[in-house]
Amino acid sequence: SVRNGIGLAEDSRTKVLKHIRHLWGYEVTLSGIDHDNGKQLYRTSTIDVDEAE
Repeated sequence: SVRNGIGLAEDSRTKVLKHIRHLWGYEVTLSGIDHDNGKQLYRTSTIDVDEAE
């Protein structure tokens, strides 16, 4: 979740996604959810990361 407006930096988020994909062996999706209201602030996946490169 995101607390006080603080989430993972984009570069760190990308590295985390790629590492988890390597460990688990399949595509991974990460969503940032506002701690106070439960709304989704962002969503990214290893598929999105690979397409952007």
